[in-house]
Amino acid sequence: PMIITGPDIPANGESDNLVSAIDLCPTFIEMGGLQERPDCDGESLLPLATGQTTQSRNQAYACFTGTTMNTSAYMLRQGKWKYIVYVGQPCQLFDVANDPGELQDLSGKKPEVVSELDAELCKIVDYEQTHRDWQDYCRSAFREWQRQAKRGLYVDDSYSLRDNPSSEYWTIMDNCFTGYDQNDEKAVEKWLSE
Repeated sequence: PMIITGPDIPANGESDNLVSAIDLCPTFIEMGGLQERPDCDGESLLPLATGQTTQSRNQAYACFTGTTMNTSAYMLRQGKWKYIVYVGQPCQLFDVANDPGELQDLSGKKPEVVSELDAELCKIVDYEQTHRDWQDYCRSAFREWQRQAKRGLYVDDSYSLRDNPSSEYWTIMDNCFTGYDQNDEKAVEKWLSE
């Protein structure tokens, strides 16, 4: 939920419209009486919050490229649907109105909804290209870090090495991935060459 208060915003007003964090910047700009910026992706929520309208974009988009997944994920929330794309993996579709815990994937039963939401998501992001760009960035950043770590220019004092920091590459890698060995190093080198 998002809570907004301020001049001309009715107390206890409520809207079921979907909003996103990208809407905050345009909202603050309008609240401050500043000129609208065309480079803001979001929309001001003031017309919705003040009751001037009930209409809005009414969708939310998110992207995740964290270390806990083997791919990147892209989500579009629109109406009662939550659609999630995992690049290179099966997608998921949830009816969050009837399944708020998102326990029943309906992607196989609702291909028409999947197709419609995928087309909407593709208007926002080219997730295949974005994933490739992200992978290229990860490889480039890791290569630079690895080069420095192998030269002893990086000191790891995190987690178990906090009291005994190391600048030795193999110790650092073992701290990140317990049991890191030559086979793991070969897998990393293969990934770096892709």
